[in-house]
Amino acid sequence: MPDAPAFVFVLAPLLVSVALAGAGCAAAGEGGAVVEPVAASAVAAAPSFNVRVLELVAGYPAGGFGGYAWPARAGTSGTTRDLALGVEVIASGGDGNHCVGVTLEVFWRALEQCPGGVAGALDADEARAFKRTWYVPEVGGAGAVEALSRSGLGSRLASLEHARPGDFVQAWRADGLGHSMVLLGWDHDAAGTITGIRYWSSQPWTDGIGEAFTAIGAADDAFDPAHVYVARARCPP
Repeated sequence: MPDAPAFVFVLAPLLVSVALAGAGCAAAGEGGAVVEPVAASAVAAAPSFNVRVLELVAGYPAGGFGGYAWPARAGTSGTTRDLALGVEVIASGGDGNHCVGVTLEVFWRALEQCPGGVAGALDADEARAFKRTWYVPEVGGAGAVEALSRSGLGSRLASLEHARPGDFVQAWRADGLGHSMVLLGWDHDAAGTITGIRYWSSQPWTDGIGEAFTAIGAADDAFDPAHVYVARARCPP
């Protein structure tokens, strides 16, 4: 079944009308910002699951698979391919994608490389519940972070400074707009305070899949630092 819209808003300043299927895929970004590549040393220091995630995101063409679509088109789930357990399709791929769809897809594909694969970690009912949580059913929710910690397939990080490239992020602005992302890195000011996030996801300001930057701070178009949630995924024990 397609993911049903919950409410509608206008995404300024991009002037994109969006009908939300969940609550966590619609933050205004800085589309013109230059996103620097992840340093090789940062990737080398990342945990092995993170390395898998980063290798996977590098294989997605910018703006590919039909571009940004929120809500997902009828009969699809915002992923670029079906995510299935045996004959059970948990998320239906199609033309067009969105943030929670592509971040779930990348996690799913990385989990497939673990011993036992996805089937060794989740049964069909658990996978459907995992997807519902990842898709952030309530404004302000932790999305991927909650799904990973609740399932035992990851842990929420107590400090943003502990995050590494390849971690999963759910962040919110003060006006209730949110976004699901794969972390590429933080920007800091001269005092060492985190002032921005560089990330990979699907968003309208990159016409779908791509790398982007959003400030973190008090500005209207910045993520609220009190509502930036990060988790590190892992293979099942």
